[in-house]
Amino acid sequence: MRTLIIATLTATGWTFYATRNFDVSGFAGLVIGVLSFIISEIVKRGKREAYLRECIEPQFIIPINPDTGERLRLPDKLANLAHHVPTRKIRRVEKELRIAFEKSKNPFFADDLEPTNQLPIVGFRYQSGERVNETWEEFTQYVIDRIRDTRAKWHKDMKEANEDWYEDRHHHIEV
Repeated sequence: MRTLIIATLTATGWTFYATRNFDVSGFAGLVIGVLSFIISEIVKRGKREAYLRECIEPQFIIPINPDTGERLRLPDKLANLAHHVPTRKIRRVEKELRIAFEKSKNPFFADDLEPTNQLPIVGFRYQSGERVNETWEEFTQYVIDRIRDTRAKWHKDMKEANEDWYEDRHHHIEV
């Protein structure tokens, strides 16, 4: 959005300076602003596709506290792996992430892979099942522990499956 505003104002200003005509400069600013917005959206989509294609880290869907609207506070290294959504959207976001990874041709979502070998996408539910009486603080600790355990198991399995590939990749992970 910032790009759109800057491009529009710049184009409008320079066009008005050159033509001294508000109609022409306004139209030019609008056209350039829309074009810059479209280009920036294409670039963002390309970066997201590249991230999804190269991603080897598990993804976690975490509910927003339904009582307070508070997001779960995670340590910095884990925060980039989390998607915070309202509770009712957890299943939908899980499905959308799987579809996005498949479309991006992520190797951990290839057709011939067993589901146990696919990149983990884990959705958490607050006060669900046997944890129905938990507090937000207990839930926070549970989620942090599960994220760490899931990542540790996933990295261990990747290293065992192909140690050379893993040694080349795991230090270049952008978390």
